[in-house]
Amino acid sequence: MILGITIGLLFFLVGALFLQGLKKITVDPPHKAVVTKRGERQKVKEKEIDKETGKEKIVYTLTLYKNEGWRFFFLCPYWYGYIEVDVTRKNPDFPIQSVRTPDMGEIDIPLTITYTPDHDHLIEYLNNKGEKGVEDILEDIVRQRLREWAIAAEEGPQTWEDAMKAREEAVLVLAKAILGDELPRIEKKEGIYSEVPTSIWFKHFYYSAFTEDKQPLKYLDEEEEDFERRRKEWGKWKELIKKEETEVETEEKTSYMKEQIEKRKNEVDTLRRGNGDKKIKHLGIILNRLNLGEFKIKGKLAEAAELRAKEKREMMAEKFELDHVEHRIKNLVKLGFSREQSLEIVQTERGKVKKEIKESKWNISQETREMIEKIGPRMIERILRR
Repeated sequence: MILGITIGLLFFLVGALFLQGLKKITVDPPHKAVVTKRGERQKVKEKEIDKETGKEKIVYTLTLYKNEGWRFFFLCPYWYGYIEVDVTRKNPDFPIQSVRTPDMGEIDIPLTITYTPDHDHLIEYLNNKGEKGVEDILEDIVRQRLREWAIAAEEGPQTWEDAMKAREEAVLVLAKAILGDELPRIEKKEGIYSEVPTSIWFKHFYYSAFTEDKQPLKYLDEEEEDFERRRKEWGKWKELIKKEETEVETEEKTSYMKEQIEKRKNEVDTLRRGNGDKKIKHLGIILNRLNLGEFKIKGKLAEAAELRAKEKREMMAEKFELDHVEHRIKNLVKLGFSREQSLEIVQTERGKVKKEIKESKWNISQETREMIEKIGPRMIERILRR
């Protein structure tokens, strides 16, 4: 009897203990449970070889967590417990960033960032106050780096027109600022880093506003002094690029550098498409997407730019029309018309010259008509004889 009661009581206690520690981690939306022990968040123990001593040592790098669903935590929450973290993709609405270029042009830049909490580094995510804290940090990084890039005397755009064409370059600069060591510096040789910023390499290989010999193109309405300054500044980078390409010990001297830049470009393109998987360990997130929307100039500059664009469109339309006129005149001359006649025909077709045909009607009596019919043929016969 006592044994039965004892066994029953034991089963009850075990069952109660099991039920007390059985917890359901939220499935929709997906969550991970950071495991705690006596209230302290836990990390996974791993063995690593010490480079200095050559001996194994214990390191704690990854967060200890459990997946969604029913999970058991012994004596929860007094011994083992958990902290639920929503690990769905985050797509925060960042405010439009306003920057100013060296020529004092003001530009608005829309920003899109998508990230996912990294389940291997959820402690770091929580240390940064979770979703709100991480997004505040990202916004601060973006704001500061974009402004530095836009106003930079060498690396960034020199005019607002430069900036309008440099969206890909700006994404690259932001990616480097956010990801840090996840995007390593470009090497000119193994272990020897390039002195040329990656954004400058991008311009060298991909920027369209250059002549065939890699000289910058002159903008419409750009002052000669500004263009000369811009050309000289690029000349400094061009010399350094040439020097580094020459130092690369390969048969095709530019292939090694271009291969690295191509790799970096693919990484940036992946981020822009939203397929990124770069980890930012100190924030505890995985960066999935980083992209910038259409750059828009502000204030009076926008009005001036629109006016100039309208004038440019009108000039192009007028040129097209004049080319058409010249082509039409040449065809009419080939048909036997003089150039003056051809021009008159074309101008008439274009509505530049109006042709009027006037008709006059005469009322002639019956007696007069009969007299003209009688003498008319005789007069014509006499004229022909002459």
